[in-house]
Amino acid sequence: MADGDRLAHSSLDGKLVLPGVATDYANMIRAALALFSLGGEPAFLTWAEAWFAAAKRHHYVEASAAYNLLANDAPALIAQPLSMADEATPAATGVMAETPRRFSC
Repeated sequence: MADGDRLAHSSLDGKLVLPGVATDYANMIRAALALFSLGGEPAFLTWAEAWFAAAKRHHYVEASAAYNLLANDAPALIAQPLSMADEATPAATGVMAETPRRFSC
């Protein structure tokens, strides 16, 4: 569920609900790299690289060295919800911190 390198958070009646949140990117990158390591299918690595770049461009907050749960082009909220603590899924900041190591394997 994507529009180019932008992941959707969900789909409703066949329409993508954009943009995805940082945890969507973190966990899809993790999954793509795991699948690439199992079979070497180049498309998985290509997707992981594109999603990593999109996550950095739209979710990374340099001053906090963390990932904002919401994209920088999503509707604004009063507070910036950084993805620092695990919830139902692992926090994006932690998952993304291990991503460069996975790219090098």
